Amino acid sequence: MDLRHVCWLEIRGRISTRLLSPRTRYSAHIVFLKEEYSYGFKGLAVEAGVGLVGKEASTRFVCFDASENGEVIRKRRRRNVVKPEKRKDGWMEIELGEFFNEGGLNGDEIEMSVLETKLLHWKRGLVFLGIEIRPS
Repeated sequence: MDLRHVCWLEIRGRISTRLLSPRTRYSAHIVFLKEEYSYGFKGLAVEAGVGLVGKEASTRFVCFDASENGEVIRKRRRRNVVKPEKRKDGWMEIELGEFFNEGGLNGDEIEMSVLETKLLHWKRGLVFLGIEIRPS
């Protein structure tokens, strides 16, 4: 998915717990590239959440542009803004959060989200590969 020119950023993904190994802790990572002409992300901390659908998710703030510590990050520093890490394959990733898959047999779903729906300023230039789920 290529982020063209938006003011509202809302990315959501779900996975059935049946597809995951029981009694295992997982982490969810959003995988992306920042294009050369990207803008609107410097200093912008967006809300990320991971949790069972229908229950309260654990949330944190993440930043897609780690090249600068902008005003928004300074305001939210107490909340430990998570910055991206470069992968060996050239993509960037940010850990959105962790969850524990207790049994997985009851058909619950885990939802992952990345939301910036409050400041509503223009942004563009990210390419999203997807959300990876892996044992942590």
